[in-house]
Amino acid sequence: MLYQEFQPHPSLASFVENYWQITTTGEDNGVLEELIVPDGNASLMFIAETISRFASDNSKMDLKGQTLVVGQKSKPVYYHIGQKRALRSWGIRFKGAGLSAFTEVPQADLADEVVEGVNLFGKKVDEVHEQILVAPDDESRVKLLDRFLLGRLVPESWQLKMMDSLIKRIHACSGQDAVSDLATDFNLHHRQLERMFNQYVGLSPKAYARIVRFNKTIVLYDGLEPQSRLTDLAYAAGFFDQMHFIKEIKGFTRKTPTSYFKGEGGFFQPVLKELLSRRLGTGI
Repeated sequence: MLYQEFQPHPSLASFVENYWQITTTGEDNGVLEELIVPDGNASLMFIAETISRFASDNSKMDLKGQTLVVGQKSKPVYYHIGQKRALRSWGIRFKGAGLSAFTEVPQADLADEVVEGVNLFGKKVDEVHEQILVAPDDESRVKLLDRFLLGRLVPESWQLKMMDSLIKRIHACSGQDAVSDLATDFNLHHRQLERMFNQYVGLSPKAYARIVRFNKTIVLYDGLEPQSRLTDLAYAAGFFDQMHFIKEIKGFTRKTPTSYFKGEGGFFQPVLKELLSRRLGTGI
C-alpha cells in the first residue's frame, strides 16, 4: 500500500491540512483491516473501488465509486480493504473547523457519520471525482481539488476566525485547559462556546480536547524510555491516573494501551503518528 500527501493552494491552507492518495497494486491476497482512530478532522473522500467501513456498533457500510464526507470521529472505525484488486482513493483532510469554510451544514450533524458528498456540495463534487479518475497525473489532480475548493470557499466570518484561534489554543496546551478557561479567555459564555464548536467542529470543546490529548500520546510514545513508557506516557499526556489513561485509550482505539502503542493499529498507525507530529509540533 502506498500513501502520499499533497499540499493545497496557499489560499486554502487555513482550512485544508492536505490532500492524500492511497493506492494498492492488487497483487496480494486477503483483506487489510485498518483501524482509524479519532484524529480531530473531517474529510472528503473520493473512493474508486470497494472499501468496507465498520463502525463501533459493528454496522457495516460498503463504499464503492462514491464521493463521501466523513465527519469528525469521536469513536474508532475499521476499514476493510480487499487486496485482490488495485485500489485508488483520494481525499481532502480538513483542519479542525476547516470543512465549515465550504458548507453551512452544522458539523454536529456529521459527527461519526458518513454522508454522500452531493448532499453537501451538489453534483459538482461527483464531476470532480470523475475528472480525478481520468486525470493524467497527481499534479493535475491537485489542481482539480484546488479549483473545486476555491470555488466553494465562503468569506471567512469572525466566528470561523475565532474557532481557528480556539483550536490552536487547544493544540498548544495539548487539550489540558479547562473549557471554562477557554470561555473566559475568549470572552464567551460557555453555552456560546458549545454552540460554536457544534456548528464549526462537530464535537463539544471537551470532546475535541480529549481527542487532542489522545493524539498527543501517539506523538509522545516513542520519546519515552521503554521500561516505564506507558506509566510515564499517562502522566506526560496529562491523564489523572493510569485507570483514566487506560479507559481513554480503549475508548479511542478499542485496544489496550499496550497493544495499540506496540503497533496493532495497522498500516496507518505510523502515517497518523507522522501527521500528528507535524500538526502538534506547529500548534495547528
